Amino acid sequence: MQEQIAELRDVLERQSIRRGHFTLASGATSNFYCNTKATTLSPRGARLTGEILFELLKDRGVEAVGGLAMGATFIATAVALVSDQRGQPIYGFTVRSQQKTHGLETSIEESWHPDGKPLLSPGRRVAVVEDVITQGGSVLKAIDAVQARGCEIALVVALVDRGAGGAEKLRARGMDYVSLFRADHQGKLEANDLSSSPHEPEPPHGLGQLRS
Repeated sequence: MQEQIAELRDVLERQSIRRGHFTLASGATSNFYCNTKATTLSPRGARLTGEILFELLKDRGVEAVGGLAMGATFIATAVALVSDQRGQPIYGFTVRSQQKTHGLETSIEESWHPDGKPLLSPGRRVAVVEDVITQGGSVLKAIDAVQARGCEIALVVALVDRGAGGAEKLRARGMDYVSLFRADHQGKLEANDLSSSPHEPEPPHGLGQLRS
């Protein structure tokens, strides 16, 4: 898996990191932006993302994977595809930022499950994924939605952690959390050690570059 992680890091840095002046979803400003969708929507990026996350989840009894739309949607789809190829299906879901006002008027879109129950049913073991975590607001919305359904969250996984407080908030909620990469203040990605149990990523140097 280490070779795949190194390859995904190179793909993210080439396809997803942009430098300039940006306002993040948290409201903070930054001198770089990580648009992971440019990677997770590309053939190689989607394959690598799915393969790596499947390896992280396959021994945890996870039946469902997803998070807040839109970034987590593409990650969940990649994992679901690889899981089927490996003969150990993990079904996808996505949490809408706002409830639909037409059709089924749902706030969560979820895959069919072979047991006939809704995918997000009480007791179901779920992995919540996120593309980039800064202060954790988006992933916490997804966690709240999943827990409201009575599911058990086995793991929270981010592709990139900016080291701006999100990990601490997740730990305070009792979440097992791991990120594949941590970003320094210039947007350089460093891979985390995934061989051990989930851990909080070390904060990168230069957090002063993130301003509220």
